[in-house]
Amino acid sequence: MLPEWLLHVGESTPAPTHGAPTVWREACPESRPVLLASWLAEQSQPVVVLTPSLSRAEQWLAVLLRLGLPEARLLRLPSSLTPLLEPTGVEQETLHERLRALHALHRGEAVCILAPIVAALQRTMPPALFEAELVRLRLPDAEPPDAHEWLCQIAPDALLRRLAEDGYEYQEPVRLPGRFARRGGIVDVFPMGAELPVRIEFWGDEIASLRLFEPATQRSVKQVKHAVLLPAREVPMGAPEVAERVRAAWEARIARQPDALQPTLRQNLEDDLRPLMQGAPFDRLELYLPWLLPDRACLLDYLPASGWLVLDEPLMLNTAYDRAVEELAQSLHSRAERGDIPPLQPDEYIEPFERVQGRRACLLLGDPMLAGGKPFPAAQEYELGTRTLRTATGTVADLWQRVYRWQQAGYRIVIATDRPTQVRRALQEASLESSVELFQGNLGGGFVWDAKQFALLTDGELFENHRLRLPPRRFTEGVPIASIMDLQPGDYVVHLYHGVGVFRGLTTLERDGVKREYLLIEYAHPDRIFVPVDQLDRIQKYLAPDDKPPEIKRLNSMVWARTVARARQKAKEVAEELVRIYALREKATRPTYGEDTPW
Repeated sequence: MLPEWLLHVGESTPAPTHGAPTVWREACPESRPVLLASWLAEQSQPVVVLTPSLSRAEQWLAVLLRLGLPEARLLRLPSSLTPLLEPTGVEQETLHERLRALHALHRGEAVCILAPIVAALQRTMPPALFEAELVRLRLPDAEPPDAHEWLCQIAPDALLRRLAEDGYEYQEPVRLPGRFARRGGIVDVFPMGAELPVRIEFWGDEIASLRLFEPATQRSVKQVKHAVLLPAREVPMGAPEVAERVRAAWEARIARQPDALQPTLRQNLEDDLRPLMQGAPFDRLELYLPWLLPDRACLLDYLPASGWLVLDEPLMLNTAYDRAVEELAQSLHSRAERGDIPPLQPDEYIEPFERVQGRRACLLLGDPMLAGGKPFPAAQEYELGTRTLRTATGTVADLWQRVYRWQQAGYRIVIATDRPTQVRRALQEASLESSVELFQGNLGGGFVWDAKQFALLTDGELFENHRLRLPPRRFTEGVPIASIMDLQPGDYVVHLYHGVGVFRGLTTLERDGVKREYLLIEYAHPDRIFVPVDQLDRIQKYLAPDDKPPEIKRLNSMVWARTVARARQKAKEVAEELVRIYALREKATRPTYGEDTPW
């Protein structure tokens, strides 16, 4: 439920119209999510908001969630270009979020996708192939919800083969997206893009039940009649004919490299060709996207013609795209010089920026201008005139003077804060309580809209120490870091491989001529590590059983390794107990009862 003041702001905002791009000029960055929120809530078609960076997309997400838009309708789309930048695979959480967004657009759901420009334009499988990769399951007595084929009968072995072909990996017990396991006639699958894994119980080849379960406890929580299994990767698994095509193309490029690099390049290629021929997932799979997906497509190909595209400052989007492509080119060049990969080009993996132009349902936030002074064609333009509300260098009393002037002019004044009690007390002391509306939740930055006599203040204007937070989310395993905004310097964190450390902030490092942002995590002196910002799912917040701070160890300490080993042993014991219980259940019998009587 949106607050009444937000609905009032929405009614004062000009609505975008289909047919040609609409432009909102003179709309400051702080005002854009607020002005668009009520319009987004009314949409029955998907909306894609393109931002210059991931941090800006997360700001949109945090503000829209605070304003009351349902979490299920707001999806983030991170970039999965990591295998091109360095020799590592795509993080599982990144794939999970991307595939969830693609599936929502493919279904035409009324969602809002918040995507950095490069994440939206990087290549992925075409919608037709995505549709072919889906596995739809239903109970025998459940009606198909749509015209697609829904399977109520499939051999468990056939289902497992299909999951493996779609990139799923075996894990017992199933705890993470993209994993599956089997115990007799029961198959557990954690579909990519799903909130919970599904337990499929078979009676022969017939699906007897579908139940969602908690990954941490392995307990069933809900019975369902339908389940959709998405592919586990954005590119199809390999095959012998694909491997031969890759071999021919890469051998031609390797032959043009210096003789000293060719043995290493060929060895790397041979290492990758083995899983490619077997159709098995591996870290460098996305490097071969141009050969696995000859047909080009990106996120925008999933957005239906009736869906909306919102551009958050076209010029900044164009600049951010050009910078990202340049950084990717430098990274690919550096890796080629080291003999890690043959020469590859960014345009083999990213669609051109021109793909964002030409949509009939498009809203531009900011001046319709692109890099080099090139205009973005638009039909309807509005000058809104919202301006950023920056705190003066004076005291809070100066701010209350501005509020008093707005009150005298008839402005509607809203304060969005995480500290309502403190703000209410300050308003009472300034005799302004009756003229100001309080809203629970900091929105990160305020603005003034003189044309509509509206002012929004936030903790950013009222307090020196504040931050825009994502509202608490329900997680099924630990407390993962969903956003950089979840961390403050000094927080204790747990790295998947290195254990408990102290987060010291963000830093920029240059590697092979490419500058990237990293999280600095300190351990016992002098040890520290730098974690790329796109590997947040390797970090969790530390949860203490009491108020005692954790003991920080050296990186070469065996304490963390022993802790992980004990946890794995405990998980194995739990799994064995579950198998024993299910085996007893299968063997259990009871006497047959007589036929029912009227009594």
